[in-house]
Order: sequence, then structure tokens, then C-alpha cells
Amino acid sequence: MVQSPESGGVIHPASLRDRVPAHGAMTGFLASHDQTSPPSRVARSFGASPLDEESGRRYRRVLGELGVGESLARLDPRWTVLHAIPQGEGQVDIDHLVIGPAGVLCIRTIDVGQQRVSVARGALRIAGTTSSHVRESEFEVGRVERALGVAQGSHVKAIGVIVVVKPHSITVRDMPRDVVVVDPAGLVEALKALPACLDEHEIRRLVAHAESPSTWLGIASGPQDGDELRTRFASVHHQVRSARAVRRLWIVAISSALLGVVFLAAWGIVLATTAS
Repeated sequence: MVQSPESGGVIHPASLRDRVPAHGAMTGFLASHDQTSPPSRVARSFGASPLDEESGRRYRRVLGELGVGESLARLDPRWTVLHAIPQGEGQVDIDHLVIGPAGVLCIRTIDVGQQRVSVARGALRIAGTTSSHVRESEFEVGRVERALGVAQGSHVKAIGVIVVVKPHSITVRDMPRDVVVVDPAGLVEALKALPACLDEHEIRRLVAHAESPSTWLGIASGPQDGDELRTRFASVHHQVRSARAVRRLWIVAISSALLGVVFLAAWGIVLATTAS
């Protein structure tokens, strides 16, 4: 960790390599979850979720970013992956920044919840409705190009990548300019398939700038410890899965009971018919 005098004593990480996948998303989720009243003991016995609507939305975002982080971990050593690049106050960040032979890639994760996705005419549609994700990805690309360009003293070209998590289907007619749309299963191969444009020296130089907190303007809050975040999130994740398991047990128990009632009623009808 390093301390910046001009920041009024705020402590920042010496390298953004210290940030874990979904670092910002977990911070936002846990802050939201901490404000949620836990379900009562009776409610828990029936499998009530510990999440409300808002924390549930943030929870799914964390899972999506964690899954994409796991996919990116399969890239070979020529690639460097940085997670949750801070972009100012709050939990605003770039989900993942990848630097490798294909250049600088800004990766954005969206969870569409089993809806149909189509990509055509420069737009990404979810269940037939045009979303803002392409425009937001292009905005992120611009911020990265400017920040790294200033740090390096020369123009930097970046590409946006939108990873669509849990789609019912993805139909791609034509990709937007400078934005790639893919699902997690095809992410690594899609990155490897991009044309090479950087050599080892250029990659190392860009990585040195990208991992430095001073490259990214507006980092104003102290860092959250990645291991602590993962431990706290794992605890909530366990509670969510346990609640889901309890609900399934209740469904099985109720279904079995109803099936038993139906069986007894049918057996009674058979007996009555036989006796007559």
C-alpha cells in the first residue's frame, strides 16, 4: 500500500493487481446487504431469502463478474487481467481490463436472466428492447484510451467486450464497431481470435501504466481488502444457497404430501367401486 500526500492521507493499493474479480461489485453488494433486515427465524425455517430486491440484483451482478473472472483466468501468461478498475467515487468501475497480444480490452458483464439477446445495427437488444450497454461500453473504452494515453504519452487503442451472462440465446447479425458481444463460454476463444497488434514490450509498458492507481483519476476512497470481501461474500452466498435448498425441500415435501392425498383418494374410489 502507498499513501498519497495530495489525497489528504488516503491509502491506496500499490498496484491494482491486488483487486479481485468483482471487487467493486462485492463492495456495493455488501454495503447494500448490510442495510437489509435479516429474515426472522420462522421465515428462515421456510427458506426465506436473506436478499431483498436491491441486494438480490447486486448479488447476481457479483456472481456474473466472478464467473467472467474465472473464465479470464484461463488465459495464458501473455495476457494480464486486472479487475474492477476504479473510475471515481462509489463502486463505479470497469469490470475487467485485459491487456495482451490483441491489445487493450475493456470487459463489461451483464446478466440478462434467461432472456433472448440479439445484436444488430450497432445495438444490443434484450427481449426485443434496445439496451444502453453498447453505448456504455464505448464510453468505458474512451475513458481507458484517454487515461492510458495520458500515462503513456501516446495514443492507445482499446476494444470493448460485452459478456452476456445467462442468456436464453444470443443472435448476432453484425457486431457494433469496436465492441465484441459474447457469452462466458466463448469469451477466451473470442479474445484469442482477435488479431494481434502488440508485442511483448508494448504489453509490459501498458500493463505498468494500467496497474498503477495514479493512471486512473478520481480514486478517492481507501481500498477494501480483497480476501476480506471474498470471505464476507462467501458467507452470504452460503446463506442464499442454504435458503434455496430449504425451499426445495419444502416443495418436495408438499408435493409428496399432495401426491399421497391424491393416491389415497384414488385408492378409496377403487375400493368403493370394488365393494359395490
